[in-house]
Amino acid sequence: PIVSVPNCCCRAAVWRRLAAVHAVAHVMQMQGRCEENIEWLESTVDNWRDAVWLSGHLWWHLCLPLLEKEQFDRVLDIYDARMANCDEDMVTRLMDCSSMLWRLESLGLDVGDRWAPLADKWMRHSDEHAIAFTDAHFAMTMAAVDRQRTLKRFMQSQHAFVEAENSTNSDILERIGGPLCEGFGAYRNEEYGEAANKIGPVIGETWRIGGSNAQRDVFRLTLSNALLRGQRFEEARDILEPLVQARETPSLLYDLATAYDGLGKSEEADLSLIHISEPTR
Repeated sequence: PIVSVPNCCCRAAVWRRLAAVHAVAHVMQMQGRCEENIEWLESTVDNWRDAVWLSGHLWWHLCLPLLEKEQFDRVLDIYDARMANCDEDMVTRLMDCSSMLWRLESLGLDVGDRWAPLADKWMRHSDEHAIAFTDAHFAMTMAAVDRQRTLKRFMQSQHAFVEAENSTNSDILERIGGPLCEGFGAYRNEEYGEAANKIGPVIGETWRIGGSNAQRDVFRLTLSNALLRGQRFEEARDILEPLVQARETPSLLYDLATAYDGLGKSEEADLSLIHISEPTR
């Protein structure tokens, strides 16, 4: 464990090892190599299970391919035992928790009462506005737990911050972070057209707000779901087809099949569903 490493040189070596595990997990995730990613993270878990910050994030990484494999009970067990135990000042861990619960619910899973204690931990960060990536996860959480007054006050605080600042961060918050936050609120209120209208125009610029491709995919996921639920199937198809070409994960294939079906393209829909049943790497 990192806590027993005796000197700075050894600590640096351990950190490099953990960073390598993290990097490989990212590559496999973005290539859709679900089974390999699960095997990789499970085979290295003894190296990172006691790393205070990175362990929680690597458990989050493990949950992503587990979701694709529909191992939902295991994901919830990992969330409860390895992710939800973070302190309120560990913002990166809070974002992982919010993102994971949002993904689970997007797949139709009931996460029970897990949102409320997470939202309580987020409250101390309501006026920070450090980066738009964090703000989007705060808004996601408050929307999910239906704290509408808190979300409204948060958006007012964000607006005041933008008005008072003259920086790259305030510009990104205004142009990208604000619409994302509003999109999450609209999505949770089942205003899918409004959610798509908020998130869609900025989805191509979300790389500016921080986070990794894997982390920011929750924005794309929300947009895709909003378009599908709003029966805007052509727009959904246009987003999903390039993603499926890059990584044929079950969730992407299923969403693409839904888009094809909505467009009356039954053969293409059936072909996508057939691919789901084929083994993934």
